[in-house]
Amino acid sequence: MKKILSIVLFSFSTSLFAVMAYLGEITFTQANGSTFNGYLKGDEWFSWVEGGQGEIIIYNRKSRNYDLAVIKKINGVAELKSSGVRFSPSYYASSPSTSARANTIKNSLSAIWQRKRNEALE
Repeated sequence: MKKILSIVLFSFSTSLFAVMAYLGEITFTQANGSTFNGYLKGDEWFSWVEGGQGEIIIYNRKSRNYDLAVIKKINGVAELKSSGVRFSPSYYASSPSTSARANTIKNSLSAIWQRKRNEALE
């Protein structure tokens, strides 16, 4: 009985280890020294930045910039990837297509996030 109870409790506790991202506004710095404010979203398994106008932004390790994110299919699986276009709040605040693109990406984020969490816990 103790063994069964231990297994049940352990299986419930593994999902409690994920830590949510900081909820407040954060200042992010681009490689050229420019800054922008945004909100870190996600947890330790999967994260992204959301700009002030709802833009979905991801860090590009190669360029050390925060770029606009796109959804790409890799081996048939949707992934959030860098578009290669450096995010600049002054440019994207005036672009009407940005919010439409952000909404399309947001619709896929929860599915990607759930898959990343499940993969990490396997």
